[in-house]
Amino acid sequence: MGIHRPTGNHLKAAALAAGALAITTITAFSAGAPAAAQVSPPPVPVKGVIESSATISANSIWAVGVRAGRQRRPILAHWNGSTWTLISSPALPANGDLHAITAFKGGLWAVGSAGDISAHKAGQHLILRITGTTVTRMTLPGPATGGLVSVTADSAKDAWAGGFVTTHGPFLLHWNGTRWTRSPIPADKGSFSIAKVSADSPRDAFAIETEAGHQAVFRWNGHAWKRSAIPAIGSAGHTFLNDVAAISGKDAWIVGSSQDRTLILHWNGTTWARVASPSPKLHGIFRDSLDSISVVSASNITAIGRRGRNSLAEHWDGHSWKVVPAPPVIF
Repeated sequence: MGIHRPTGNHLKAAALAAGALAITTITAFSAGAPAAAQVSPPPVPVKGVIESSATISANSIWAVGVRAGRQRRPILAHWNGSTWTLISSPALPANGDLHAITAFKGGLWAVGSAGDISAHKAGQHLILRITGTTVTRMTLPGPATGGLVSVTADSAKDAWAGGFVTTHGPFLLHWNGTRWTRSPIPADKGSFSIAKVSADSPRDAFAIETEAGHQAVFRWNGHAWKRSAIPAIGSAGHTFLNDVAAISGKDAWIVGSSQDRTLILHWNGTTWARVASPSPKLHGIFRDSLDSISVVSASNITAIGRRGRNSLAEHWDGHSWKVVPAPPVIF
């Protein structure tokens, strides 16, 4: 089943500590009661931002991000149960960043951007395959300018990467076990929206547009992407779809924000419906938002976001969403 494991993917759930960055992960939840978030392992010994992590076991955790400083450089780090190792490889670009990482049987995929990605120049799509300690930069189809921010793998022969193409809107790539190919989606051309994607099988996946004004959801049926209708959820300029998790063909979730309140949508196999979620808004100054979703099982799901300047975590136990202790997050 292609689900988001509780690894911190797409969270930017990192805390500054002693000049380094700690990865915040969510513990597994015990039956009947959610457990609090914990910071483990200790900080990655590098200044920068850890944007995503993938936990294979207690003795194998991978983290990706971007180094701080005038020149943006990607971070790829591995935890072996006792120490962090910063991975150096010719496959890593001198300039760029890594935004997301996911594990599959036999390896990992990491995605981001390579090259000068300043305000006046565009980077290139970047996908790395990690097998053991070998890092390989993949050959990708054009157009190459833009960035990738999301990756999901259902198996070694089925993976998706989502992001954007400079000035042309959301962008999706598919891995068939041999090569990466572009997969067109019926999105609005010319928008600045970014695609995030989650798959549970080769015949079932969801992608979302993440920018305000483009609240579009797409479903993959094994052959093509089709728009998937969602309920009216408020003013377009104040609604954001931030992350998606596909559990099965009859169970998927989207988290985000609408009108400065948390937003959760659920797919039951036929339609999307809004689900009640706590939104303890603070004085109306900052918007409440859910930015990432992590799934252990259909009745054990965690969403993480922000509550004003503080972090916010909510847990689904199969019946309702409740606020639970949240890890520290730097926004």
